Amino acid sequence: MQKTAIIPSIGLGTWKLRGDECEKIVKEALEIGYRHIDTADMYENHRAIGRAIRGVEREKIFLATKLLMLELLPSQVDKAVPRFLRDLQVDYLDLLLIHWPNPDVDMAETLRAMVEFKEKGLVRNIGVSNFVRFHLEALEPFHFPIITNQIEMHPYLQRRLLVETCKRMGIEVTAYRPLAKGAFEKDTTLQKIGKAHGKSPSQIALKWLVQQDIAVIPKASSLEHLKTNFDIFDFQLTSEEMEAIRQLDSGERYCAPEGYPTYED
Repeated sequence: MQKTAIIPSIGLGTWKLRGDECEKIVKEALEIGYRHIDTADMYENHRAIGRAIRGVEREKIFLATKLLMLELLPSQVDKAVPRFLRDLQVDYLDLLLIHWPNPDVDMAETLRAMVEFKEKGLVRNIGVSNFVRFHLEALEPFHFPIITNQIEMHPYLQRRLLVETCKRMGIEVTAYRPLAKGAFEKDTTLQKIGKAHGKSPSQIALKWLVQQDIAVIPKASSLEHLKTNFDIFDFQLTSEEMEAIRQLDSGERYCAPEGYPTYED
């Protein structure tokens, strides 16, 4: 499987997967070859994932989870991380992220608390999610070892200025909701490109991101979708095809959780 600098380029998003269903899907993903599993405290599925990965060699799994937006004070981080490790039944996290910036909390203080866990070896890497340029630029003077910014991104929401800022700062981009809730299956441009490669429009959308060294974490709730999402490493898009997809950018979002702030890039 291809990798970005650190993060496996395709992972399994587990939002809304819980209990036995979550455990089953994660086990199937690992059998197919997935090694990047993405979760969050908000998803309430740590224990199910812990059961699913039991018995798998730890070093072969890249496990990422995220802190709740309303639990970002250093004292709350100090309590959350041991709980994550306990529920996931692991000795360390590969990646710990701030799930959503909280305007009422000093993000630098949160990141300092996260760095302390990194220094203890309980967290291998730290990152952020849903941060835009002003968040990142405010943190730039502190030189925190942020490896990724996890954002909604897909052909209809390309976020070029934000991606450029991340690259300038040496921060990888991870795209969540990369399939835009299945919207691409009806897109004529992606259908045409997919036909040329014997792939579905959704596979083309994923490849477009991965070919730019952007990791993707599509959710899947069936074995068929797990397999098709993973089957994107046996072809390359041409520069003309990449540009045609680039023209699809409309700024359309598919993730706007109630109660969570949204920011312009």
